[in-house]
This record gives sequence, structure tokens and C-alpha cells, in this order.
Amino acid sequence: MPNWIKNTVTKRIFTIVSFSLLVLGVLVNLVALKVSSFQWSVDYVNQIMVSYIIIGLFFLIFENRFLVVTAFLCAASLALLMKETTNARIKSPLRNNQPKFRVSLCNISDIDSDPDKVFSYILKNDPDIVVFEEFTPDWESVINEKMASHFSLKVQLPRIDAYGLLIFSKLNTLSIDTFYYEQYPIVRLNCKIYDKLLNTYCTYISPNIDKGTRDSRDGQLNFLEKLVSMDSTDKVVTGVFNTVAWAAELQDFRSNTGLSNSRNGYVPTVYTNSGGFFNRPLTHIFYSTGLECISFMVNRADNDEFGVQSTFQFKNRQ
Repeated sequence: MPNWIKNTVTKRIFTIVSFSLLVLGVLVNLVALKVSSFQWSVDYVNQIMVSYIIIGLFFLIFENRFLVVTAFLCAASLALLMKETTNARIKSPLRNNQPKFRVSLCNISDIDSDPDKVFSYILKNDPDIVVFEEFTPDWESVINEKMASHFSLKVQLPRIDAYGLLIFSKLNTLSIDTFYYEQYPIVRLNCKIYDKLLNTYCTYISPNIDKGTRDSRDGQLNFLEKLVSMDSTDKVVTGVFNTVAWAAELQDFRSNTGLSNSRNGYVPTVYTNSGGFFNRPLTHIFYSTGLECISFMVNRADNDEFGVQSTFQFKNRQ
């Protein structure tokens, strides 16, 4: 290793400046969780945490032990932060003898691989409910041809914008309700699984781009929150929320509705056709306290991530 690099990295002024920048980065992310102006920072906390680990390894190579410890402690702080703001589980609940069902959430705009492989992947996992987001008229005949015959129920709201929905279900459906916040739809399926009732909410939340879209997002979340909070039935809420699970908006939504996120973590991928290292987990399946998530997985075909899938069971009643 060149001596001049090692000498530079181990100098006192370099150590002080680097220490200040590393700690400042953590503090910015702590503030960002509550300040929407720092949304870009919140979205990439996971990647920032991994970057701290890489920086720590860099300092390890050049033998600056103080900065190695600092970088790793910063990474640990962000890891703890994310653990406390997500539904991180060490292990999934044990399977019981209560009814079980599987929900698959797919974002059509994320499909980059062969659609036939995507549909085959979905059907292979045998979901009870499949929700397609960003459903446009262009996809109507393609998806129905491959999927419709495998399900007893189909609900479709094709649109030319991102708010179209297509829902397939094998469950015994008692009623279907569609609610609108302004022009944005929320579909609710009321189903019966043996002697258990289940409500499934399907929605698409506006992305946070500017003040207008931020106001739309907040309005949609508040409207959905009221619907869910008034509903005493066991429920799952699915959707492209365009917000990471640890953002303040979803933390408030979860806290006010009592819902848990079926995601138990997120690791950035290296696959460029899935968004690569800077991809963000924006699709979520939430569930109420009467349910347990016994399995979670990312829907992936040819390393192309296009959604998530969760398996639930009803809790044993005490």
C-alpha cells in the first residue's frame, strides 16, 4: 500500500473531519425520519448503512482503528434504527391448526422479464389472492388469458394512469366494495375462510415527488387509515405505497391502525433489472393483530423483482 495514502488516512485532521462527517450522516438520517424534506435520505437508509460498512473496511485496510470503530458503530446505529421502525422478526411464528391463506402483490410496471415466466412463477406459488397494481388496458387480455381460469373471482379496474387494479381470488367472497379518495380507488374484498372472516384492502398510494403529490399521499393514507380503523374484522392491506417501511408516514399509519408489516427486512440487490443497489422496498402487505405472517418472500423471475408475497394464518384464540 502506498505510504502517502496511509499517512494521510491516519493524520489527526483527517480523522477529526472524517469522524464529524460520519456522525453527521447518522444524525441527518435520524432527523430525516420526521422531516419530509429529507425523504431522499430516508429512502436510502439501507444503502447508507451498507456504505458505512464499506467505509469501515476501507479504514481497516489503512489501519485507522478509530475510524473503523466509528464507521461500524454508525452502521450499527442505522441497523438498530431500521429494526425499531420495521417489523423485524428473528423467526416466523410456528404453524398452527387455524386457516391459512397466501397473498401475492405484483406491480406490473416492475415486470422487465418475460411475462409468461412471471405468470408461471405466481401460479407455481399457489396464492389465494393476487393483486396486480398499475393495471392498464394494455395488460387486460394478456393477464386474463394466463391467470383468470385459475381463480373463481376477478375484480378489475383498468386505468391509463398508475392507479389501475386487477384482483384475482380463490376465496369465498361475500362482498366487494370500492371506495374513492378523490379519483384514487381502494378495493375491499370481504371473504370467508372456513368459519373466519377476512377483509383484504387493495390500493396504490401517490409517490412523494412535490408538495401536490405529497398532499395526495397524505390524504390517501388518512382516508385508508380511517377505513381500516373502523373495521374490526381481521384484515390485510396491500399496495404500492411508494414509501419505505421505516418512513414517518408509514410508521404513523401502522401505529394508528395497529397493523404490522409482513416485510421482516430488506437487503439491496445487485441485479440491475430489479433497480440494482439503489432499489427501494415500496410494496407492502400489512396485517392486523388477529393474523400471523408465517412466510414472506419477494416475487422474482429471472432476478426481476416485481412484488411480494406473504402467507398468513389466523391466531389461536385464547
